[in-house]
Amino acid sequence: MTRNRIDQDGEVSEEVRYFIVNFKAAVELFACCVRRHWAIESYHWLLDIVYREDHNQPLNKTAATNLNALRKICLHLLRTLSFPKKNLSYKRKTKSIASHPEVCLK
Repeated sequence: MTRNRIDQDGEVSEEVRYFIVNFKAAVELFACCVRRHWAIESYHWLLDIVYREDHNQPLNKTAATNLNALRKICLHLLRTLSFPKKNLSYKRKTKSIASHPEVCLK
């Protein structure tokens, strides 16, 4: 079981998640597994938000695999590149690179 408390704009909500597993593990190991799972979910959510991955699925499996790899590379580049303005969203960073590609060359 995990509890998640979210305080957003003065409104507090609490989520309780129950996990059913078929192995016996130490609490620390289980907590690590849960955190890894949500890290992966967060990464997929980010890909969907930035690149609308759920709404843009090619029919060809090879094309889908290649496009997924390109999206992940681009997301990694967006994380590592430095921009003049700080705290830009990934979408704004993408638009900035599209209009000023020389940012990538610095």
